[in-house]
Amino acid sequence: ESDPDRVRDAMLALQSISSRAVQPLITALASETAYQRRTDAKTLGIIGDPRAGASLLALASTDSDDGVRSAAATGAANCGASGDAVALFLQLGDDYHHRRANVLRDLDYSDVVWDWDGGKLVARAVPRSVYNNELAKDAFYSALGLAPDSMDAAAGIARESVDIQGKLAALESAGQDVSEMSDAAAEGMLAVLAAGPDALDRALQMSVASGDSATGARIAEQLGHLATRPTDGLQAALVGGGASMAGEAAVALAHIAVSTNTSASTEVVNQLGKAAGRRVVKVALIIDGDAQRATDLVAALDGQGVLAQHAGTGAQGLLALGQLSGGDVLLVGDDVPDITTDAVVARIRQNPAYDATPTFLLTADEDLAEAYGDRIQGSFAGADGIDALQEVFDARLDDNRARADALAARAAMAISALAATGADVNLAMDGLMAAIDGRRDGIAIPALAALGKAGTAGSVDGILAVLNNGDASDEVRIAAANAVGAIGGRLDLAEAVSNSVRDVLNGDGSLPLKSAAAAALGRMNLGSAARAGVLQGVRVDIGSSE
Repeated sequence: ESDPDRVRDAMLALQSISSRAVQPLITALASETAYQRRTDAKTLGIIGDPRAGASLLALASTDSDDGVRSAAATGAANCGASGDAVALFLQLGDDYHHRRANVLRDLDYSDVVWDWDGGKLVARAVPRSVYNNELAKDAFYSALGLAPDSMDAAAGIARESVDIQGKLAALESAGQDVSEMSDAAAEGMLAVLAAGPDALDRALQMSVASGDSATGARIAEQLGHLATRPTDGLQAALVGGGASMAGEAAVALAHIAVSTNTSASTEVVNQLGKAAGRRVVKVALIIDGDAQRATDLVAALDGQGVLAQHAGTGAQGLLALGQLSGGDVLLVGDDVPDITTDAVVARIRQNPAYDATPTFLLTADEDLAEAYGDRIQGSFAGADGIDALQEVFDARLDDNRARADALAARAAMAISALAATGADVNLAMDGLMAAIDGRRDGIAIPALAALGKAGTAGSVDGILAVLNNGDASDEVRIAAANAVGAIGGRLDLAEAVSNSVRDVLNGDGSLPLKSAAAAALGRMNLGSAARAGVLQGVRVDIGSSE
């Protein structure tokens, strides 16, 4: 304040820096010094970047200094801001979340976000993939500061916290060291719990409306721990969300039904069965303006068990990258209508979550493919060339797949809980049978528990296949024995079933496995002759001979 010439020079320099100076200048509006806030507001007004509008509008109505309020009001008008600052912050947060071009062009990204600490600006490094979330979170917190009762502000904070944790998990899965940031993200999840079920439900509705399946699924999982009744968001996710979002919503709604002693809908049971049986083996994202080529590719990939998602423009594809939180391969067409294919590939390589993800160019032009060099891992013209991807799919295992397996296990446990209340879970039977067919123990064991409660005679052959699989673990075979015993206690099963269980009892398995087989036979409805045969088979005499 004592050196106006220096201040003028600084303001001129910041004006020449222009948009790159906007984020730190917005943060510096928190200065304890009125003179600094005033010159800061003047500088932002001269730059006139719309991203500063909400902050200047808020300052114009809340600052204690007349000069600051006047400078902020003028600056806000120069930035095109008017009306309600809370509404502007909410819109700004949503724009940042979706990486819309009005707030985040390529030149707007930075390696850092800014904090005001100890009377000065402090830069905090963040991965590019969560840069937009940090800015969105700041906007939502600003809205909450002005309107503590704003449900949308609390929902926005929760959504960004969930999204940040998911993206950092994807980076860690890709081999990056994000341990320090992961700790901070875990603390940030406290905001998700503190926001309460109503705010989380609003965040879930936002995700459903925007098709943000990855974030929505994580929100639905968190909401399942807090909600005590079926909510609008869970219902919307159940019928209008993607596969993972619908599955998580079904798990949450099932546990709500059990805890409140109410009925779960048939759609809940149906989605639980799908989630329990789903195997997300391979994931591909296609960014291509050639709709027919993309349709053919999706069909061909589906035939190979690949979950393929198509984006028809470059902007949609880059948005999908922020929402997918993982993927095995990216396919970029040479016909992208809104931005160049080169720009799409460049953005992929600039995204830490995808800079190592195999990327293939969809083109018949070999010269064009060669021009991309090591920025791509190969090229092919269309669906006939997807064999080139097999090695990629065989090599990669990502966070999406692990989450799908975890959801399958939770879905099986939810079916089991519903079945224990006497609910009709027949619609989930196919999914449960798929869940025990060669799946890992963490999925198969809860699925077998559910089959024990609700399985029918038609379920028994698949359960016996697990029981008699000598390569399977004792734990899953014991679970299979328990399941067939439970079914056999409710239904009269064919003699061949008890004979199959007796083979395990009389085999060379471990004592715990044999004990489970014996208990299964004990629970089954056996005739006198069959029961006597079992007893003869397990006769053991105690003593010693010389």
